[in-house]
Amino acid sequence: MATYPWLDGSLGSDCGGSIRDPAVVFGVAGFRPSHDGIQEENTLVPCPRFQRTGYLTRDMKTLYDLTRHAVRRPFDDRESWRPKRVIAINEYASGRADVDELFTKTAEKLAKFLGTELVNVSLEDTWKRTNPVKTDKGFLAHYAKTFMTVVRKDYYDSGAKFREDYQRKFDAAPFVVQTTRYLWGGATEPLAEYQRALLEVKEHNAWFSENIVDEETIMVLPRFSLDRRDEYLPDPWKREWMVWDSNLHASIGGYPNLMMPIGQLPFDSEISQRQEVFPVTLAITGAHGTDLAMIRLVHDFLAEHGPATGVQPGKSAYPDNMAF
Repeated sequence: MATYPWLDGSLGSDCGGSIRDPAVVFGVAGFRPSHDGIQEENTLVPCPRFQRTGYLTRDMKTLYDLTRHAVRRPFDDRESWRPKRVIAINEYASGRADVDELFTKTAEKLAKFLGTELVNVSLEDTWKRTNPVKTDKGFLAHYAKTFMTVVRKDYYDSGAKFREDYQRKFDAAPFVVQTTRYLWGGATEPLAEYQRALLEVKEHNAWFSENIVDEETIMVLPRFSLDRRDEYLPDPWKREWMVWDSNLHASIGGYPNLMMPIGQLPFDSEISQRQEVFPVTLAITGAHGTDLAMIRLVHDFLAEHGPATGVQPGKSAYPDNMAF
Protein backbone atom coordinates (compact mmCIF):
# COMPACT_ATOMS: atom_id res chain seq x y z
CA MET A 1 0.00 0.00 0.00
CA ALA A 2 2.84 2.40 0.81
CA THR A 3 4.75 1.54 -2.38
CA TYR A 4 2.57 0.61 -5.34
CA PRO A 5 0.14 3.22 -6.75
CA TRP A 6 -1.81 0.56 -8.68
CA LEU A 7 -2.80 -1.19 -5.44
CA ASP A 8 -5.98 0.42 -4.11
CA GLY A 9 -6.65 -1.68 -1.03
CA SER A 10 -5.51 -4.79 0.77
CA LEU A 11 -6.54 -6.99 3.65
CA GLY A 12 -5.03 -9.31 6.23
CA SER A 13 -5.67 -10.81 9.64
CA ASP A 14 -5.40 -8.73 12.81
CA CYS A 15 -5.28 -10.29 16.27
CA GLY A 16 -3.24 -7.91 18.42
CA GLY A 17 -2.38 -5.35 15.74
CA SER A 18 -1.12 -7.12 12.60
CA ILE A 19 -3.02 -4.70 10.38
CA ARG A 20 -2.95 -1.64 12.62
CA ASP A 21 0.77 -1.69 13.45
CA PRO A 22 1.91 -1.85 9.80
CA ALA A 23 -0.51 0.99 9.02
CA VAL A 24 1.25 3.10 11.64
CA VAL A 25 4.76 2.16 10.47
CA PHE A 26 4.07 3.01 6.83
CA GLY A 27 1.68 5.93 7.31
CA VAL A 28 -1.38 4.49 5.58
CA ALA A 29 -4.97 4.11 6.72
CA GLY A 30 -5.69 0.89 8.58
CA PHE A 31 -8.91 -0.42 10.06
CA ARG A 32 -9.99 -3.29 12.30
CA PRO A 33 -13.81 -3.60 12.31
CA SER A 34 -16.22 -4.34 15.15
CA HIS A 35 -16.59 -7.96 16.17
CA ASP A 36 -18.51 -10.12 18.61
CA GLY A 37 -15.85 -12.65 19.64
CA ILE A 38 -17.25 -15.38 17.39
CA GLN A 39 -15.04 -16.83 14.64
CA GLU A 40 -15.33 -14.83 11.45
CA GLU A 41 -17.21 -16.63 8.71
CA ASN A 42 -15.11 -18.51 6.11
CA THR A 43 -11.82 -17.95 7.90
CA LEU A 44 -9.15 -20.32 9.16
CA VAL A 45 -7.14 -18.45 11.78
CA PRO A 46 -5.07 -19.53 14.79
CA CYS A 47 -6.95 -17.43 17.34
CA PRO A 48 -10.56 -17.09 16.14
CA ARG A 49 -11.74 -15.43 19.36
CA PHE A 50 -9.76 -12.22 18.68
CA GLN A 51 -8.64 -12.46 15.06
CA ARG A 52 -10.44 -10.39 12.44
CA THR A 53 -9.91 -9.34 8.84
CA GLY A 54 -8.55 -5.80 8.71
CA TYR A 55 -8.10 -3.40 5.81
CA LEU A 56 -5.37 -1.10 4.49
CA THR A 57 -5.75 1.74 1.99
CA ARG A 58 -4.11 5.08 1.23
CA ASP A 59 -7.30 7.12 1.43
CA MET A 60 -10.42 7.21 3.55
CA LYS A 61 -12.89 7.02 0.66
CA THR A 62 -11.44 3.71 -0.52
CA LEU A 63 -11.32 2.44 3.06
CA TYR A 64 -15.00 3.30 3.47
CA ASP A 65 -15.98 1.50 0.24
CA LEU A 66 -13.84 -1.54 1.04
CA THR A 67 -15.22 -1.87 4.56
CA ARG A 68 -18.83 -1.32 3.48
CA HIS A 69 -18.65 -4.13 0.92
CA ALA A 70 -16.38 -6.54 2.78
CA VAL A 71 -17.57 -6.59 6.37
CA ARG A 72 -20.36 -9.13 6.84
CA ARG A 73 -22.30 -7.57 9.65
CA PRO A 74 -25.06 -4.96 9.93
CA PHE A 75 -24.10 -1.45 10.99
CA ASP A 76 -27.46 -0.58 12.50
CA ASP A 77 -27.97 2.32 10.10
CA ARG A 78 -25.57 4.38 12.22
CA GLU A 79 -23.73 6.23 9.47
CA SER A 80 -25.06 9.54 10.78
CA TRP A 81 -23.64 8.81 14.25
CA ARG A 82 -21.33 11.43 15.69
CA PRO A 83 -19.61 11.17 19.08
CA LYS A 84 -20.25 13.85 21.67
CA ARG A 85 -17.09 13.22 23.69
CA VAL A 86 -13.45 12.88 22.63
CA ILE A 87 -10.96 11.53 25.18
CA ALA A 88 -7.20 11.09 25.17
CA ILE A 89 -5.60 8.63 27.58
CA ASN A 90 -2.67 9.99 29.58
CA GLU A 91 -0.96 6.61 29.81
CA TYR A 92 -0.89 6.28 26.02
CA ALA A 93 1.12 9.43 25.30
CA SER A 94 3.84 8.68 22.75
CA GLY A 95 6.74 9.80 24.93
CA ARG A 96 8.08 11.92 22.07
CA ALA A 97 7.38 15.66 22.33
CA ASP A 98 6.94 16.43 18.62
CA VAL A 99 4.57 13.48 18.12
CA ASP A 100 2.47 14.40 21.15
CA GLU A 101 2.32 18.02 20.01
CA LEU A 102 1.05 17.08 16.54
CA PHE A 103 -1.39 14.57 18.03
CA THR A 104 -2.81 17.07 20.55
CA LYS A 105 -3.23 19.77 17.92
CA THR A 106 -5.07 17.36 15.62
CA ALA A 107 -7.18 15.81 18.39
CA GLU A 108 -8.27 19.27 19.57
CA LYS A 109 -9.29 20.18 16.02
CA LEU A 110 -11.24 16.93 15.75
CA ALA A 111 -13.05 17.63 19.00
CA LYS A 112 -13.88 21.15 17.86
CA PHE A 113 -15.10 19.75 14.53
CA LEU A 114 -17.53 17.65 16.58
CA GLY A 115 -18.63 20.59 18.70
CA THR A 116 -16.92 19.45 21.87
CA GLU A 117 -13.54 19.59 23.64
CA LEU A 118 -10.70 17.14 24.03
CA VAL A 119 -10.72 15.60 27.52
CA ASN A 120 -7.60 14.01 29.02
CA VAL A 121 -8.35 10.90 31.07
CA SER A 122 -6.11 8.73 33.22
CA LEU A 123 -6.75 5.05 32.68
CA GLU A 124 -5.16 4.15 36.00
CA ASP A 125 -7.01 6.81 38.00
CA THR A 126 -10.33 5.74 36.48
CA TRP A 127 -9.56 2.10 37.25
CA LYS A 128 -8.60 2.93 40.83
CA ARG A 129 -11.66 5.10 41.39
CA THR A 130 -14.13 2.53 40.06
CA ASN A 131 -12.20 -0.53 41.37
CA PRO A 132 -14.44 -2.99 39.46
CA VAL A 133 -12.73 -6.22 40.54
CA LYS A 134 -11.53 -5.17 43.99
CA THR A 135 -7.84 -5.54 43.21
CA ASP A 136 -4.78 -3.71 44.47
CA LYS A 137 -3.20 -3.91 41.01
CA GLY A 138 -3.41 -1.06 38.53
CA PHE A 139 -5.10 -1.52 35.15
CA LEU A 140 -1.92 -2.19 33.18
CA ALA A 141 -0.65 -4.69 35.73
CA HIS A 142 -4.00 -6.44 36.16
CA TYR A 143 -4.41 -7.11 32.42
CA ALA A 144 -0.74 -7.63 31.52
CA LYS A 145 -1.14 -11.39 30.95
CA THR A 146 -4.76 -11.53 29.80
CA PHE A 147 -4.43 -11.31 26.03
CA MET A 148 -1.42 -13.57 25.56
CA THR A 149 -2.73 -16.22 27.97
CA VAL A 150 -5.87 -16.59 25.85
CA VAL A 151 -4.01 -16.36 22.55
CA ARG A 152 -1.45 -19.05 23.44
CA LYS A 153 -4.10 -21.56 24.51
CA ASP A 154 -6.36 -20.87 21.53
CA TYR A 155 -3.35 -20.95 19.20
CA TYR A 156 -2.39 -24.38 20.51
CA ASP A 157 -5.93 -25.74 20.27
CA SER A 158 -6.42 -24.48 16.71
CA GLY A 159 -3.31 -26.38 15.59
CA ALA A 160 -4.36 -29.69 17.13
CA LYS A 161 -5.63 -31.32 13.92
CA PHE A 162 -2.59 -30.21 11.96
CA ARG A 163 -0.24 -31.70 14.53
CA GLU A 164 -2.23 -34.93 14.69
CA ASP A 165 -2.35 -35.28 10.90
CA TYR A 166 1.36 -34.57 10.58
CA GLN A 167 2.28 -37.03 13.31
CA ARG A 168 0.12 -39.72 11.75
CA LYS A 169 1.63 -39.29 8.28
CA PHE A 170 5.31 -38.73 9.12
CA ASP A 171 5.64 -40.22 12.60
CA ALA A 172 7.25 -36.98 13.75
CA ALA A 173 6.33 -33.63 15.18
CA PRO A 174 6.07 -30.82 12.58
CA PHE A 175 8.83 -28.28 12.17
CA VAL A 176 7.44 -24.81 12.86
CA VAL A 177 9.02 -21.39 13.41
CA GLN A 178 10.14 -20.47 16.89
CA THR A 179 7.28 -18.02 17.51
CA THR A 180 4.71 -20.74 16.82
CA ARG A 181 6.60 -23.11 19.12
CA TYR A 182 6.50 -20.47 21.85
CA LEU A 183 2.77 -19.87 21.36
CA TRP A 184 2.00 -23.60 21.40
CA GLY A 185 3.80 -23.72 24.73
CA GLY A 186 0.72 -22.07 26.21
CA ALA A 187 -0.82 -25.52 26.44
CA THR A 188 1.50 -26.31 29.35
CA GLU A 189 0.07 -23.47 31.44
CA PRO A 190 -2.49 -24.43 34.12
CA LEU A 191 -6.06 -24.48 32.82
CA ALA A 192 -7.04 -22.18 35.69
CA GLU A 193 -4.82 -19.46 34.20
CA TYR A 194 -6.68 -19.66 30.90
CA GLN A 195 -10.09 -19.64 32.59
CA ARG A 196 -9.10 -16.63 34.67
CA ALA A 197 -7.94 -14.82 31.54
CA LEU A 198 -11.31 -15.46 29.85
CA LEU A 199 -13.02 -13.96 32.89
CA GLU A 200 -10.70 -10.94 32.68
CA VAL A 201 -11.71 -10.44 29.06
CA LYS A 202 -15.35 -10.13 30.12
CA GLU A 203 -14.39 -7.86 33.03
CA HIS A 204 -12.39 -5.58 30.76
CA ASN A 205 -15.10 -5.28 28.15
CA ALA A 206 -17.81 -4.39 30.66
CA TRP A 207 -15.57 -1.87 32.44
CA PHE A 208 -14.23 -0.26 29.27
CA SER A 209 -17.69 0.21 27.75
CA GLU A 210 -19.01 1.76 30.95
CA ASN A 211 -16.08 4.00 31.87
CA ILE A 212 -14.00 4.78 28.76
CA VAL A 213 -15.71 4.31 25.37
CA ASP A 214 -19.48 4.38 25.60
CA GLU A 215 -22.00 5.02 22.83
CA GLU A 216 -21.20 8.75 22.68
CA THR A 217 -17.42 8.64 23.14
CA ILE A 218 -14.34 8.03 21.01
CA MET A 219 -10.86 7.40 22.39
CA VAL A 220 -7.96 8.94 20.47
CA LEU A 221 -4.25 8.32 20.95
CA PRO A 222 -0.95 8.98 19.15
CA ARG A 223 0.95 6.26 17.29
CA PHE A 224 4.30 6.24 15.50
CA SER A 225 7.23 3.90 14.92
CA LEU A 226 10.93 4.47 14.26
CA ASP A 227 11.90 0.79 14.42
CA ARG A 228 14.53 -0.11 11.82
CA ARG A 229 14.55 -3.11 9.51
CA ASP A 230 18.08 -4.04 10.62
CA GLU A 231 17.07 -4.33 14.28
CA TYR A 232 16.41 -8.00 15.06
CA LEU A 233 14.28 -9.38 17.85
CA PRO A 234 15.66 -11.89 20.33
CA ASP A 235 14.26 -15.41 20.19
CA PRO A 236 10.64 -15.65 21.41
CA TRP A 237 11.46 -17.09 24.83
CA LYS A 238 13.53 -13.97 25.67
CA ARG A 239 10.92 -11.42 24.62
CA GLU A 240 8.48 -9.70 26.94
CA TRP A 241 5.07 -10.90 25.75
CA MET A 242 3.03 -10.38 28.89
CA VAL A 243 2.40 -6.65 28.63
CA TRP A 244 -0.66 -4.57 27.88
CA ASP A 245 -0.80 -2.56 24.64
CA SER A 246 -3.30 0.10 23.60
CA ASN A 247 -4.31 -2.06 20.59
CA LEU A 248 -5.77 -4.67 22.89
CA HIS A 249 -8.87 -2.73 23.93
CA ALA A 250 -10.21 -3.30 20.41
CA SER A 251 -8.75 -6.80 20.09
CA ILE A 252 -10.48 -8.28 23.13
CA GLY A 253 -13.45 -5.93 23.26
CA GLY A 254 -14.51 -5.96 19.63
CA TYR A 255 -14.42 -2.18 19.21
CA PRO A 256 -13.74 -0.67 15.78
CA ASN A 257 -10.19 0.73 15.63
CA LEU A 258 -9.10 3.14 12.90
CA MET A 259 -5.54 4.30 12.12
CA MET A 260 -5.73 7.82 10.69
CA PRO A 261 -2.55 9.34 9.17
CA ILE A 262 -2.22 12.95 10.37
CA GLY A 263 1.19 14.04 9.07
CA GLN A 264 4.88 13.38 9.20
CA LEU A 265 7.81 14.71 11.19
CA PRO A 266 11.56 15.03 10.54
CA PHE A 267 14.24 12.91 12.18
CA ASP A 268 17.98 12.34 11.70
CA SER A 269 18.45 8.93 10.11
CA GLU A 270 21.35 6.77 11.23
CA ILE A 271 21.04 4.88 7.95
CA SER A 272 21.06 7.63 5.31
CA GLN A 273 22.99 10.06 7.52
CA ARG A 274 20.59 12.85 6.64
CA GLN A 275 17.23 14.19 7.70
CA GLU A 276 14.26 12.01 6.75
CA VAL A 277 10.57 12.02 7.72
CA PHE A 278 8.42 9.50 9.57
CA PRO A 279 4.59 9.22 9.59
CA VAL A 280 2.40 10.01 12.60
CA THR A 281 -0.98 8.39 13.18
CA LEU A 282 -4.00 9.22 15.30
CA ALA A 283 -5.72 6.00 16.42
CA ILE A 284 -9.47 6.13 17.07
CA THR A 285 -11.55 3.60 19.00
CA GLY A 286 -15.33 3.89 19.02
CA ALA A 287 -18.44 2.03 20.11
CA HIS A 288 -19.53 -1.24 18.50
CA GLY A 289 -21.18 -0.85 15.12
CA THR A 290 -19.96 2.70 14.44
CA ASP A 291 -17.46 1.44 11.83
CA LEU A 292 -18.70 3.22 8.71
CA ALA A 293 -19.69 6.34 10.63
CA MET A 294 -16.17 6.56 12.07
CA ILE A 295 -14.51 6.29 8.67
CA ARG A 296 -16.91 8.84 7.18
CA LEU A 297 -16.26 11.18 10.12
CA VAL A 298 -12.49 10.96 9.62
CA HIS A 299 -12.85 11.55 5.87
CA ASP A 300 -14.97 14.66 6.41
CA PHE A 301 -12.63 15.98 9.10
CA LEU A 302 -9.49 15.50 6.98
CA ALA A 303 -11.21 17.07 3.97
CA GLU A 304 -11.84 20.21 6.01
CA HIS A 305 -8.77 20.40 8.24
CA GLY A 306 -6.12 18.37 6.40
CA PRO A 307 -3.46 17.41 5.86
CA ALA A 308 -5.35 15.31 3.27
CA THR A 309 -7.98 12.58 3.02
CA GLY A 310 -5.28 10.28 1.73
CA VAL A 311 -1.55 9.79 1.39
CA GLN A 312 0.64 9.21 -1.63
CA PRO A 313 2.78 6.13 -2.27
CA GLY A 314 6.54 6.29 -2.05
CA LYS A 315 9.13 7.61 0.33
CA SER A 316 7.02 10.51 1.58
CA ALA A 317 3.34 10.24 2.44
CA TYR A 318 2.70 13.86 1.50
CA PRO A 319 3.79 16.07 -1.43
CA ASP A 320 7.22 17.71 -1.44
CA ASN A 321 8.38 15.63 1.52
CA MET A 322 6.62 18.15 3.73
CA ALA A 323 6.55 17.78 7.52
CA PHE A 324 3.78 19.14 9.73
